[in-house]
Amino acid sequence: MQSLVRSIELVKELVQVSQSSLDNATRTREFLLGELNSDKPSTALQAWTHDDEDALGALDRRVRDASADAKRLKARFEEMVEEQGLVVGALQKTSLRARSARDVLEQTQEKVEALESPFSTPNIKAWLRMHAPPVLGTLVLMSFLYVLVSRYSHKIVEIFAARGIRGSKAERDNRMETLVSVLQNTGSVVVLVGGTSTLLSQVGIPVAPLLGGAAVAGVAVAFGAQNLIKDFFYGFMILLENQYKLKDVVKIGDHSGQVEQITLRMTALRDSDGALHFLPNGATTSVVNMTHGWSSATFNVRISREEDVDRVIAMIQDLGKELRMDPALRLMIVDDLSMMGVDALTDTAVVILFSIKTLPLQQWNVKREFLRRLKKKFQEKNVLLPPIQPTLPGA
Repeated sequence: MQSLVRSIELVKELVQVSQSSLDNATRTREFLLGELNSDKPSTALQAWTHDDEDALGALDRRVRDASADAKRLKARFEEMVEEQGLVVGALQKTSLRARSARDVLEQTQEKVEALESPFSTPNIKAWLRMHAPPVLGTLVLMSFLYVLVSRYSHKIVEIFAARGIRGSKAERDNRMETLVSVLQNTGSVVVLVGGTSTLLSQVGIPVAPLLGGAAVAGVAVAFGAQNLIKDFFYGFMILLENQYKLKDVVKIGDHSGQVEQITLRMTALRDSDGALHFLPNGATTSVVNMTHGWSSATFNVRISREEDVDRVIAMIQDLGKELRMDPALRLMIVDDLSMMGVDALTDTAVVILFSIKTLPLQQWNVKREFLRRLKKKFQEKNVLLPPIQPTLPGA
């Protein structure tokens, strides 16, 4: 119920934001239409209609999209409110069934105490009436859950992941794929252990002594499998904290590459040479995630000391704006070029430091294309580069 209430509040806020977006788009369209009909268009109209773009058509599409989004969110809000009412009703029915079951249990206990022999025919019939349905129900439920976990792990994770609203869709999809393998490996064990314990309890076998013996045996096994337990514990913490997920590029210790598989025991990395590294989670002391949320393409450009630094910096910034306007690259770039300026001075060169914020895994594509264009720009503008240092024989 608490989770549902929080979801309703979040969807309500999204409805308000969507309505504000629709109002803003409508007012902008009205303003632009008025400017188009005016005899003296303002500079704002020129900014909206540069490069002969259909600004009014774009605003119409924006208004339609905002209206459709607002309607969808309102419908979702109404569905969640209705769902809240259904949950409340289900909770009330469950409470009534619990009270009824408690009354039946008290009556059954009175009858059992009245019997002289636990092996009498009435007692056996009563035992069957009492325990057979839950035992059969438990067996059916165990079979259903086992098949569900084995065959539909991906669908189960997808249903729950679809309710999340944090992060981009790509991040949610990658995290969903990460959790599928864990659910398949651990779900079957949980179903079997939990179902067996429930069955033993239902047939009258005390579970507490068995659990105590298992605990003692577990301690003995733990001394011989400390590293394995450590791997499982660290693997659980990695998934819980979402340190990395499938398809992330990370560096774990001395190994780096793209994550291809994550389990509770180990992580598999594929490096740039195609080699696959299997790393136990318990041996992980530090993780460097180069694609967590966003990435950065960092540049150290060297120019001659005689070159005009301000001219080169302006040239780089113009090239950054040009790159972001490119239809093939603008979806990869998150923010404008960040110019840090002169980072170092040497006897022959000036080092200019700047960076470009990109989507995860896209920093290398953006960096390669930027360097290619920068080389052509330097050749066109005759930018002076530092002399090449000669390589001494045997150095």
